[in-house]
Amino acid sequence: MELFRDLLFQKYFLGWDRPLPTTAAQWLVDQFRVGKSLDLGNRLCVLPTTQTAVRLDELLRGVALQDGLRYSPPKIITAGELPERLYEPEKPIAIEFEQTLAWARVLQKQPDEKLAPLMPTLPESDSFAPWLEIAGTLRRLSTDLASHNVEFADVLDKVHTPAERVRWELLQTLHETYLGELSRAGLSDPFQQRQLAIKKRRIRFHQSLVLIGTSDLNESIAAMVKEAEGEVTVLIAAPQKREHDFDHLGRIKTEAFLHDELPLHDNQLVASGDISDQSLVAADLVRQLCQTYSKKQITVGLTDHSQLAPVEIELEDNSLSSYRHAGWTVAQTGPGKLIQLLTRLVARPTWQSLSAFVRHHDVHAWISKQSESKKDFLIDIDKLLADHFPIDVADSLPAFAIKSHPVAIDVRDRVVQWLHSFLPPNLLADSAPELITGRARKTRRPPIEQSSPISVWSERLRDWLHDVYSSSQTSPTDQNDENDLPQSETFAPEVAPTQQSLLPHRQLTDQAAKKVDELLLRFTELNGRLDVNVSPAMALETISARLADLRVSMERPDSDVEPPINLHGWLDLAMDDAPALIVVGFNHPFVPGAVTNDPFLPGSLRSELRLADNDRRYARDIYAMHLILHSRDHVRFVVGSNAADGSPTPPSRLLSAAPAEAVARRIRLLLGTHAPPTTNPFGSHQPRSVSDLGVPVVDVSECPIDSMSVTAFKSYLECPYRFYLRHVLGLKPLDDASGELAANQFGDLVHGALENFGLSKDKGETSESRIYDALLHHLEDYAKQRYGSKVRSAVQMQISQAQRRLKFVAQSQAKRIGEGWQIHATEASVNPSMGAAIEVDGKKMGLKGRFDRIDFHPELNRWAILDYKTHGSPPEKKHLRRKGESGKDNWIDLQLPLYREMIPYLGIEVPRDEVELGYFNVSDKEEETKINLASFSTEQLDAASELIRDCIRNIFACKFEPTEEMVLYDDYEMILQTGVPTRMLSRMDDEEVGV
Repeated sequence: MELFRDLLFQKYFLGWDRPLPTTAAQWLVDQFRVGKSLDLGNRLCVLPTTQTAVRLDELLRGVALQDGLRYSPPKIITAGELPERLYEPEKPIAIEFEQTLAWARVLQKQPDEKLAPLMPTLPESDSFAPWLEIAGTLRRLSTDLASHNVEFADVLDKVHTPAERVRWELLQTLHETYLGELSRAGLSDPFQQRQLAIKKRRIRFHQSLVLIGTSDLNESIAAMVKEAEGEVTVLIAAPQKREHDFDHLGRIKTEAFLHDELPLHDNQLVASGDISDQSLVAADLVRQLCQTYSKKQITVGLTDHSQLAPVEIELEDNSLSSYRHAGWTVAQTGPGKLIQLLTRLVARPTWQSLSAFVRHHDVHAWISKQSESKKDFLIDIDKLLADHFPIDVADSLPAFAIKSHPVAIDVRDRVVQWLHSFLPPNLLADSAPELITGRARKTRRPPIEQSSPISVWSERLRDWLHDVYSSSQTSPTDQNDENDLPQSETFAPEVAPTQQSLLPHRQLTDQAAKKVDELLLRFTELNGRLDVNVSPAMALETISARLADLRVSMERPDSDVEPPINLHGWLDLAMDDAPALIVVGFNHPFVPGAVTNDPFLPGSLRSELRLADNDRRYARDIYAMHLILHSRDHVRFVVGSNAADGSPTPPSRLLSAAPAEAVARRIRLLLGTHAPPTTNPFGSHQPRSVSDLGVPVVDVSECPIDSMSVTAFKSYLECPYRFYLRHVLGLKPLDDASGELAANQFGDLVHGALENFGLSKDKGETSESRIYDALLHHLEDYAKQRYGSKVRSAVQMQISQAQRRLKFVAQSQAKRIGEGWQIHATEASVNPSMGAAIEVDGKKMGLKGRFDRIDFHPELNRWAILDYKTHGSPPEKKHLRRKGESGKDNWIDLQLPLYREMIPYLGIEVPRDEVELGYFNVSDKEEETKINLASFSTEQLDAASELIRDCIRNIFACKFEPTEEMVLYDDYEMILQTGVPTRMLSRMDDEEVGV
């Protein structure tokens, strides 16, 4: 090593009036261009982020092309890629997961009492997940220390209390044991190898290094660069007058920037509200800037990942495409979500997790190819869940469900067989054996033990993903790329020629699939000494967690016609070269990002150890702000009041880098009554008075139905449009996520028990106790047929509630029988085939209906038609509603008047006016559980008869306009947009002024 090696580093200050990639590219051209040749082939350029590296490469190639130069490009990398280029490790470097496994192995080997200073409460010894989580924490701790060239022994010199000393002595011992564990496995820790390379003088890098904008280079890398034997050039984005504020590697000196005042003007700050408001403001500002700048010259900066999606959506709503340079995490892509859903299903194989799993696009496609049924299996699964509430996939289904939902059960069996490598044996035994025939039997592998190494599970998962994504053709985007793996060696999905419009999405899926394949391939090669036996659920959870941190991106569309708006993260903004910049979320805790305090390295200890602390972050971001403010023409900072999760977000501390009076003025500006996005001085966004999504119009010229049920009339009275959706188009709500019976299902439960009672020989019983026993028997039988023997606790409670109600029913039924009444018929029906119809204006509308119960009193020759209701209200309350000041009763339900119209078709040979109509109320209150006969007046019944005919007349005339009145328990509010605030407020205003 040369004496005073750091004095030999060549530093060049390129100023900060222009972006560093631009000035660095120009400096390299000016320095190394010889005639028509630009030879940078022997130079390694190191930049802080991937995006700045990409941009430098673009700029250099652009200059070479423009000037017609013979160009030998440099190797351009990020600072994180540099260390392993400077030396050769003595042993293979363990990947992060292998390091975590080594830490976990060390922890599990320790006696409980030894780990007490570290963790007062220890995980179960046979529970791997908690140990892995703790191991990950310790790996990150050791990495944090090592990246700053701090050893555990250095921390011991700084701690102040005996308890802290005991803890750090233990951590030092565990770290040494961890290194030994890796060594015995034939692997090494990367930071240990870097330190050894320095100590043993094994840094043998002779290429010329050019450090560009490495203002925050960590100590570990800096120590290695000092030992490099080649020429080191440092390019710094700052004016020459600030040369003393940077060290020999171009790193900022923290204390030099802590008291800087930024050249920030009040008109560069835009006050806003939550993330929705901030997105609106950003889109408005972009639209304004598009009048002056091209889209390529505009960048939107985001200080937190939660802002990405809202800003993207708002830009798209303004017909502005965007490109996120940070890309997506694998967890956000199709393959990543597929593994998450698989993990959930394997960890808990319930019908709910199965329902979520089969909704994934690729799973849905696989099942659609396998299934012979043309019926939509998702609808059948949803109906099974909504009607029968099954819990575990392995549970036996009730007979009624098996009969009603064969498609859903077929899908269950196919998925279980498809996932045979991951699911427990009892599920395989219960699924349909006939599915394992022919080709399926030939390709089916023998199941592996339920506790196996992660490497084995990784191989099985990789094979399974090949089954999901494999195809005989390559993607159109891959056909001319000789470097791509053959399709049989990776599971990149197929893209059909007819799917060209989906290519951007498919490219993202391809990239994610390759990332997943690479990780799984590496995991199949996990070091055998470090690998552990785990359950399939634990293995999938572990793999899924590792995939979540991987990032993928699509290629940026190269179009001058409609270029996308660039979306960058905060760390990329300082070196972005767009002349116009909008920063969203200029708030604490996003900027500057706080260093999280933890039990091992609190802020005070970090400062003593000279680790990256809050002061360092603040100084780093002050320097970044200098570059942002000095190097471009137009900058706006959107300062919000709330984050995406709703939490309050104060303005960034960087706004305090100003004179005291300016700080006070900004606080009043930003925390006072800020201008909402609709009146933002930089935009002209106006709120929409109506939704862009119109309500579909019913356009029919002929009556679409020839018969109506009792409930259909009630629907038409509520809203003709909703009547059309439900009774003509057959659109009905379906809730497959509920864990308990809906109101109508609870009613069906009670009705079912009473119906079966009325059809049995028990219907003539006179004893209250025997009637109750019979009702319980029929209730249990009905529930078992529909919900099986294993019932959700919420449903079981509802069954118990039904049992209590039936006790009250038994009392009323015994009294009814004692009065001489008999159950004549249960669930009797009337339909058009019997001639049931109402004629209006020479045309007939068929009638259909079912009657819960028809009673007959033989001695009095009296008849009664009763409808079971699981409430205590009398018929008048449910059929009539008093409106306005006139006090007139209007019909809102025509059930009993319609029953009156159908009496002639029931074989009841008495005048219909002599037949009693009413409810058998089955309430949760004893006093309300009774028979309530209707007492409608002749005038009311005549009005009902005329209203029935008016409904039919309007239906014949195809009148299906939406009602203007509010509909309670609306199943179609999404279609009619009744939940849109502007519509709701408009309706309230109309009501207030009497419109």
